[in-house]
Amino acid sequence: MSALPKRGWSQFSIAEWHRLSAVATRHEPSLRLAYTKAAQTNVGASEDAIRHAVTLLLAEVCDSTANIYGMVFNPGSQIYADTVDRLVEQFVGSVNPPNARREVERLVPSSLGLVERASRVDTYGLDARSAVRIERMRQNGVSSWEVEAERQRSILVRGNMIATTETNRVVNYSLIALWRDNMESSIEKARRRRPKVEYIGTSRRRIQEAPNKTWMTRRDEKVCKYCDPLDGITARLDAEFDTRYGIFEAPPIHPNCRCFMVLG
Repeated sequence: MSALPKRGWSQFSIAEWHRLSAVATRHEPSLRLAYTKAAQTNVGASEDAIRHAVTLLLAEVCDSTANIYGMVFNPGSQIYADTVDRLVEQFVGSVNPPNARREVERLVPSSLGLVERASRVDTYGLDARSAVRIERMRQNGVSSWEVEAERQRSILVRGNMIATTETNRVVNYSLIALWRDNMESSIEKARRRRPKVEYIGTSRRRIQEAPNKTWMTRRDEKVCKYCDPLDGITARLDAEFDTRYGIFEAPPIHPNCRCFMVLG
């Protein structure tokens, strides 16, 4: 992955890019594993694993970011509990999207018994398109082992996509929670201690006086045509990003989106 700065990025922004990329890369396998477990069993039995993975990622993002910006991370604050709940709900919804089940229910013959019908409309881990494709394979007489192989392949593909997307969602919404917690309890909280880490180019006074968030792409060959123009746009912490695609509180803006934010 290339790391060439562009558009006048400061050394601080480049350092933040490296740090957040490393955190996301380190935790993405845990979210992928949580998704796979939920898809192969059921989301109710796996929600604790999802919550654990989300909480660990939020804690690392908030703790390391607080040290850099001279803020305070108090894990017991309600804003973090609310953020975890919101992220887990989003993750759970991606494991069992209701539209997938609805689409398959329309196709399943009404003559089937309750047990077989329940197994046919089990769409955990599948998006609507994959779920419909698998049901049509069954109705076309494809062997059960081929159907199951396609199901597992589809779960793997979707799991990789969800892991990338939701990892970056957790990183970005963790940052928002930290910044808002510190801003809401007065910026003086952040001034009580100096950051443990100082990056060249950091201006804490500027950050405190003008609390903005800046959209950043990964700046590699995988950056898509939708995200590339957003690299470097800013918004106040209490506002949303006004993009050509609509209004967003934070990345991601599409499946597999890997964008994140820095403060300032």
